[in-house]
Amino acid sequence: MPQLSLNNLLPQSTFLTKLCMIGLDHLLGISQLNRLYERSAMKGLTKEAFAARFVEIFELEINSPLDLSMRIPQHGAAIVVANHPYGGIEGVILASLLSSSRSDVKILANQALKIIPELADFLYLPIP
Repeated sequence: MPQLSLNNLLPQSTFLTKLCMIGLDHLLGISQLNRLYERSAMKGLTKEAFAARFVEIFELEINSPLDLSMRIPQHGAAIVVANHPYGGIEGVILASLLSSSRSDVKILANQALKIIPELADFLYLPIP
């Protein structure tokens, strides 16, 4: 079974459900993401290393008119709010940027991101 698959979200499922999830993996591009994950030696990385490697692999260029590192408080509570028009890529970018200044970064996410085990420590998943 692939490392990254929607099947990982279901603790127990029937053969038909597993087959449907494999079809959804292909339809949603998760199978392609899994191949990239395996080729790029991302398995087992720390959350910070995973986020940095993700930015590197996708050759994401981070541009900001502000020096973001100077605006991140080093201590105390802080909340960063971002929309995700690109399907969560900006969440990984923000996690990468924020974790370079703070060790307590959490991303409010839905259950679907649980398919990427390296992100587990970044995630705060509300009770479904």
